[in-house]
Amino acid sequence: MKKQQFLLRMAGGLLVLLLGLTPMALRAQSMEDFKNSTPEERAQMQTEYLKTNLGLDEQQTQKVSGINLKYAEKMQSVLQGSGGRFAKMKAAKSVNQEKDAELKQVFTSEQAKKYDEMKAEMKAKMKEAIKERKAQRS
Repeated sequence: MKKQQFLLRMAGGLLVLLLGLTPMALRAQSMEDFKNSTPEERAQMQTEYLKTNLGLDEQQTQKVSGINLKYAEKMQSVLQGSGGRFAKMKAAKSVNQEKDAELKQVFTSEQAKKYDEMKAEMKAKMKEAIKERKAQRS
């Protein structure tokens, strides 16, 4: 039972991660503000983050913006869906895998490598945050 509860908590935390790369500035906002943002706002934040951190040119930025909007809208359906946390996490993971594949077609090989590194770093930070929350509850 404890393992199942842990997995559910982890699934909830990972859902946040799976929303895609979002600026660290979002940490300053409340999570509620982020949840209440529109797909357009999330797509814009993600595009600006990638433009800044990957050095996207104007043509890449336009393509990435379209991709981010497309998948932010898909993610909105997942977030508002009636499924449980685990089902939403699974759906979000699928959406993000599709998104990553599309984004990497726009990136140079160096940008794709850096993108993967940024995602890995964010995943590690999320796991650490989950551990910290678990330790605080114990």
